[in-house]
Amino acid sequence: MKKLVFILSFIFLFSNNIFAKNEELIEGGIVKYDHHTHIVGIYNTPQEATNIFNDRSKHFSSTYKKIKNVLFYCQDQRTEINIFVKKNREDIYCFVMIEGNKVIYASEIPEDDCSIVKKFLK
Repeated sequence: MKKLVFILSFIFLFSNNIFAKNEELIEGGIVKYDHHTHIVGIYNTPQEATNIFNDRSKHFSSTYKKIKNVLFYCQDQRTEINIFVKKNREDIYCFVMIEGNKVIYASEIPEDDCSIVKKFLK
């Protein structure tokens, strides 16, 4: 029950934070891994998701440098991912990914701890 309350609280906060201003979060949540967390948001339209993707990418570029951008199609949906590495530490990563109206992002990822980062950097 405590987990459910935490997740619902986080979704509420996520939907009202600066990166989701004037956007409609339909569904979202947190996916916890051993050493990092992914944030997932599903928005009303692909344009709303694009705004979040761009805002998150811009936000991360203040403390990370972009090392890779990949654009591809998955099940006929345009998918894009930006991968960043921390400016003062070459072993900490983050990423922002958009797929249709879904945005997934994570920061402070230790080296070799995220299958998404590993897949696109190799």
